[in-house]
Amino acid sequence: MSDLPAWLRASDRAEVEKRMYGRKRRRRTAALGNFLGSLSLRRILARGKFVLVLAVIALGTVSSVADLVLSPWPLAVTIKHYRARRNCDAARAVGLAPARRGAPGYWEHLDADEDGISCEPWGRNRRY
Repeated sequence: MSDLPAWLRASDRAEVEKRMYGRKRRRRTAALGNFLGSLSLRRILARGKFVLVLAVIALGTVSSVADLVLSPWPLAVTIKHYRARRNCDAARAVGLAPARRGAPGYWEHLDADEDGISCEPWGRNRRY
């Protein structure tokens, strides 16, 4: 009888079953903990970040549409104005350079000498 493994011995069977039940119980508890962990603050914050990103995108879209609608210039000129924002080459490409303050195509960061004219030609290679 002693040659049999412990799980087959009748005297040790109760102890083995207790140990196995304890393992199953721990596994169930761990699985439940993992499930509850998936509903944890970390998961909620991750979802919150996603919602926050969507809200920022929506706000930016609404803001852009509002800028287009509320612009004092026609829609085509307003789109050119925003395309000219990147640099003077872009402003020249859309035909809005040089531009005076208040005119479409004028951006403060493109006015190097702060005289109210952006992308003005100066130096040897004057380009109009």
